[in-house]
Amino acid sequence: MDISFIGWIHTLIALLAIGSGAYSLKKYTIIETKNLSAKIFVFATVVAAITALLIYKRGFGVGHLLAIVTLLAVIFGYINERGLFFGFLTPYLQTISYSALFLFHMVPGITEVLRRFPRDNPIVLDSNIDHPILISFYITFFISYLIITTNQIIWLKKRTS
Repeated sequence: MDISFIGWIHTLIALLAIGSGAYSLKKYTIIETKNLSAKIFVFATVVAAITALLIYKRGFGVGHLLAIVTLLAVIFGYINERGLFFGFLTPYLQTISYSALFLFHMVPGITEVLRRFPRDNPIVLDSNIDHPILISFYITFFISYLIITTNQIIWLKKRTS
């Protein structure tokens, strides 16, 4: 399975997003665009989502839907970061939204890696998105998201106390 030029751009931008977001989480505990690493994370995530919408293998698919959900999560996180609508809940909703972006990167990321490697005999065939290995990764990523986000919420609660 070859990768298109736009696919390469998408992949490189997504890797930049994951790296800058991981750095931001490690250094600051939550993603806030007042930090350069978080700005890079959010911007690169938006670019990765937009480029995902430009990749067509067999028409509109799950990846496209996830790109739209990602863009909505960015918008929702940004609105909450600005404190526009939800009062005392805004830092929590911002954290939930921005942290979900990692989940939205990891799900298609692992799917594509396992569909492409090993090169001569990929672990997952194109049409098998319910492969047990993929499902176990998806569950692991979701549980990790819940643990990380719970820790962030606890951290935020302590910070505001």
